[in-house]
Amino acid sequence: MDPRKFVGIVAALVAVVGAILLVTGVSAATPGGGTVSCGSAMKPDTKDAAYQANVDGLRNAMSLDAGYGSLGASSTTGFAQACDGAISTRRGWAYGLLGVGAVAFVGSIAIKRPTTA
Repeated sequence: MDPRKFVGIVAALVAVVGAILLVTGVSAATPGGGTVSCGSAMKPDTKDAAYQANVDGLRNAMSLDAGYGSLGASSTTGFAQACDGAISTRRGWAYGLLGVGAVAFVGSIAIKRPTTA
């Protein structure tokens, strides 16, 4: 196998891995040690993160040691920030792999082989 075909095959595989990373699900770690679903890099879905944030806020507000006036004191934005960070990281890797794979694949096709005289 000549190097041009090898580069073309590897580049196509890298681009496919990047495309798969865009459409597969993303999950993020919660402050409590669990995971929360964030959708995919192409279609983020933070409903689960918002639900977990509401549950966490209610749990903090209803606990006996929270005391009075703690309803607004607890920060529940950690879930949304965790999802945003996970989706951003996934997009960076996916777009990077997809771009490098596509450029290398097109390069392996477009670059002509030197002719020997």
